[in-house]
Amino acid sequence: MISEAFSYSTVEIANSFDGKSAVFAIDLSVDIAVKLVNDRDIIFSDKSFHKFNDIVKKTLDYFGYGEGCIIDIKTKIPENSGLGFKEAVISAIILGISGAISSKNGSILELKIDKYMKEQIMEASGKLVNIFDLIRKISDDDVRFDRLFASYFGGFIAADNIKKEILRRGEMESLYVSLIIPKRIRMDEHEFKPELLFKNEAEVIFTEALKGNLYTAMKLNGLLYDKELIKKALSLGAITATVNRNGVLIALSRDKKTAERISDNLVFRVANKKAIVKRKPMRVIRVNEFLKIKGKNKFYWI
Repeated sequence: MISEAFSYSTVEIANSFDGKSAVFAIDLSVDIAVKLVNDRDIIFSDKSFHKFNDIVKKTLDYFGYGEGCIIDIKTKIPENSGLGFKEAVISAIILGISGAISSKNGSILELKIDKYMKEQIMEASGKLVNIFDLIRKISDDDVRFDRLFASYFGGFIAADNIKKEILRRGEMESLYVSLIIPKRIRMDEHEFKPELLFKNEAEVIFTEALKGNLYTAMKLNGLLYDKELIKKALSLGAITATVNRNGVLIALSRDKKTAERISDNLVFRVANKKAIVKRKPMRVIRVNEFLKIKGKNKFYWI
């Protein structure tokens, strides 16, 4: 049986340069298909993803699964562009493998909380799978905590990446996102580093994001990198825009025509829904039944 899942690309809102930052998810995705096999081999259909072999192994070990798997990953997220490529791949791998093992040794359920709210729940070997704890435990230390969890939860997340704490999260407006990726992506070691000159200002900008003033924070953050690109996007009708340290412009617009004026070929939507395993639930359960299922740790939402 093949388990299919996905996760989101993330774009920056603000960065304090001391480990605290904020991002939000867009519907530029990593799509993954996982097939469990009866040997210990871990095979990537695209060998360029083999560098994520340790993440696969740690996820399998977490479940006590002693065999291997075949993994097919597809994405159009440019690597080294500051769009959360690594974090999106890692969360997709963890979610895809969790879905595969839950399908084989447990079940994928739908928890019906009330008339309007529902949640995908995975159970393996009689215990609930808490994806939040699983991602936090398995992810590499060199990935951005805020990007990692926004790629799974959707919406926006402000976090302390050193302490691995989510400080605030929530949904964004359902806006259009325009990206302009330069032909030559800036690399940190060769470019101007605003963190050396504007550390205090960056902390103020992050505080604005933490308060919920996301659009203001985006504009101010972008001005640290390229004020001309920001001015151009705003003049074309964007409600806010920013530029990340790699030189990528991110602009938000309320209508598609405006978004396409800013970028005619890279227009996406803000992604607010949580990433899931793409499979119909084996059954629907209600809260009273859910509370009787055992978990390795406490199960919670954030």
